[in-house]
Amino acid sequence: MTKTSGIVLPKQRLINDAEASLNTTISSIELEQRLSNIIIHSPNILHNWDFTRPVNQRAITGTFTAANQYFIDRWVLLGGSVTLTPNGLTLDGTIQQRLEHRVGMVTTTSVQMYSGEAEIVFDDTATPWSVVNITSSGGTISRTKLEAGRVSTIDYDPPMDFGRELATCQRYFRRIFTAAADSRWGATSVGSPANVSVQIHYPEMRAVPVLVHNIPNNIYPGRVMATAGNTSVFDSTGATFSFAGATRTAGIFSVGRATPPLVPAAHFNSRIAIDQISLGNGLIALSAEL
Repeated sequence: MTKTSGIVLPKQRLINDAEASLNTTISSIELEQRLSNIIIHSPNILHNWDFTRPVNQRAITGTFTAANQYFIDRWVLLGGSVTLTPNGLTLDGTIQQRLEHRVGMVTTTSVQMYSGEAEIVFDDTATPWSVVNITSSGGTISRTKLEAGRVSTIDYDPPMDFGRELATCQRYFRRIFTAAADSRWGATSVGSPANVSVQIHYPEMRAVPVLVHNIPNNIYPGRVMATAGNTSVFDSTGATFSFAGATRTAGIFSVGRATPPLVPAAHFNSRIAIDQISLGNGLIALSAEL
């Protein structure tokens, strides 16, 4: 505060670099113009909204055409085709994101296009989930946004934080293993020679997940080596490992059976480590998607 001739006056302030004191008068029109330059950034309600660098745990590449299936994380292709490009998603059809909770307020939807046009529609009353649908006939979509309020602020968004978005997406889908040709995955065998248990530990997800994979049923065409302590008790190419019989207990999935049994039952008095289970090509994941 500044004291002048016994009168206490507020210190001079600046509004948008213009002086504002007791001697300054701002018309309502000028004030509205100045306030219009102040951008209020609204957070994006959607997940995985930057299509130029999306979270893609399913490792989708090129053109995807499987209707009603997830491709990049949190997005379903309802119909048509979608192609992943460095500039975004080239869409000839409709994609959808399902929301876990109702929004329940006035919202604005927007898309940022690299080329072409797209229509985006938010339905907060759809059942069983609120949904955002994006439809295009060959347009390439770089980013999209659903936000509270009546004004789009997508042009002022900073780059998507990939690490944060990955963690968010992993509540719904968590890739455990992506197998390239002749890949190997460790395992443990417990209980009996025929029960080879591949144990998958995972943190809390949106709901109790289900185990999903696209690996052929017999995923062991090659060599398995079992050890009990430091002693090798099995080393053969004669068995197959069947990816079947998944069971779940409190944050752990166990899957798999060996045919024929890998070692005599006497060797299973304690846990036996199995290395080098050959997976071929495929994906193993836990899904709690909507």
